[in-house]
Amino acid sequence: SASANVVESLLPVLDNMKLGLQAAENHPEAKDIVVGFKMVDDQLKRSLQEQGLQEIVPDGENFDPNLHECISHQATEDIEEGKVIQTIRAGYRLNDKLIRAANVIVSSGPEPSS
Repeated sequence: SASANVVESLLPVLDNMKLGLQAAENHPEAKDIVVGFKMVDDQLKRSLQEQGLQEIVPDGENFDPNLHECISHQATEDIEEGKVIQTIRAGYRLNDKLIRAANVIVSSGPEPSS
């Protein structure tokens, strides 16, 4: 329980690190800084995985309301109804216990013909 609280408190740090790295990748002058922060991000993720943390990024999988939170449906010709189109925010399990559902966009199948 105590380790779950610590891990949960670090999830926003992981989210912010990911957002910061994505933003910095658009700036070639920040290349060396990106490399350093990527190393820190990888080390933090490895440490948390050693504690039993598993990231949930279900792109292309069937929507599972036990693990995923649908924040939007989107019509698409390419992806069948009920499949995850995109993960907006990763979910996490700690030792097989869900501590945060993945926020996802789910396919509603092809748009109905008029």
